[in-house]
Amino acid sequence: MGVQTIRTNSVLLAFAAGIALAAVAAAAQEPLAEGAGSGVAPPLAALQERARERSPRLGELARRLAAAREEIAPAGALAAPMDFVDERTIGPSLGRENIERGLKAVAFSFIFALGFFLVYYRMFGLITCLALLINLLLTIPVLVWNYQHGWITVTHVSETAGAGREWHPTLRYLGDFLAAEFGLLNPIFFAATVWAAFAMWRKARHHALLVFCFSMGAPLFLVYTLHSFYSRILPNWIVPSVLPLFCVMVIYWDTRARLGAARIKPWLITGLVFGLAVVAILHDTNLVARLTGKHLPIAMDPLRRVREWDQTAAVVGQARQELLAEGKPVFIIGNHYGLVGQVSFYLPEARAAVKTNPLVYFRHTATPQNQFFFWPGYNLRKGENAVFVTELDRTRPEPELPPADLLADFESVTEAGIRPVFYHGRVLRVLQFFHCRGVR
Repeated sequence: MGVQTIRTNSVLLAFAAGIALAAVAAAAQEPLAEGAGSGVAPPLAALQERARERSPRLGELARRLAAAREEIAPAGALAAPMDFVDERTIGPSLGRENIERGLKAVAFSFIFALGFFLVYYRMFGLITCLALLINLLLTIPVLVWNYQHGWITVTHVSETAGAGREWHPTLRYLGDFLAAEFGLLNPIFFAATVWAAFAMWRKARHHALLVFCFSMGAPLFLVYTLHSFYSRILPNWIVPSVLPLFCVMVIYWDTRARLGAARIKPWLITGLVFGLAVVAILHDTNLVARLTGKHLPIAMDPLRRVREWDQTAAVVGQARQELLAEGKPVFIIGNHYGLVGQVSFYLPEARAAVKTNPLVYFRHTATPQNQFFFWPGYNLRKGENAVFVTELDRTRPEPELPPADLLADFESVTEAGIRPVFYHGRVLRVLQFFHCRGVR
């Protein structure tokens, strides 16, 4: 095909397009004139039909237009050589190579850091290297185990801390958190620690040991303090920060005393005496009743979580005996790992059967929620019955529905009532029971 043919077909294309546009425009004139009085425009299909009536040769031109396109399309194709400069394949091996390179980089960096510490710091560098190696030996197995089991520890902590809830800033939990730490850490020592932490940055931030101890404890305490604006913080969560922060307190105030600061020793003696008295009471809050004749309110008793578990286990055992009267073997399912552990220990028949055929289980879940997920479950007890027990809010004991996975594990699940556990005539716990019949 020559250049002349391409030009001819191009003229043909332009001519056909012009005729098509003229036909459509001419067809549009009549309906527009007819509809001018009504203000209604005709549909597009009517315009196309009248355009075809006005130009009988439009269909023939359209066919010639399509044929011309077929001739023009490949006209500009030229034969040209193709050389491959570089070829790459993206697949699973690319990610594996990046992981291997990252591991090598971490290993080389760690070896270089150890070598630098040994050469530059000598004996202190050796101690640092040993500390890092011990830390790795203690940390890596935990990280590997969590990775293999869906990060169960991280999930548990996030659920306890309410990480999945919508954030509504509040000062309620902040006050509870600081009040609990103020009392548990000894008010005098707590105030002395806070004072020392602020004062060291003004007067002794170049003291290496103070900075080290501060860095080991303050960040954790501050993080939980900020988190208390979001959800409740349990007092024992900041335990890893207590020892280094108390070291800050001791180093700072000992230095102040050596420099001649007065009235430090009386405050120290007061703190020790107060602390010993509080420790004695916290280990046995019944001392308050012996001294005053009145027991602490349940909400204020720091030992409420460890009280009356033998009575709680007895209540659970009584519920089991009632279902056992139907004639089938009956085991116990708890809705919380703490409840499962306490009943397993305090219920005599459950403690006797722990090593051979456990009597108390945590409810079955599809994903790990605690350590009981990796223990033998009750799936082998086909056809047996069970008592499911869950603890309700003591102040507002509203009945709950059984978990969905429990309904799937048994042929039938029926509500079996709510029973309280008392301590000195006051409600300590409220338990809700379900009768579960026929393990699937």
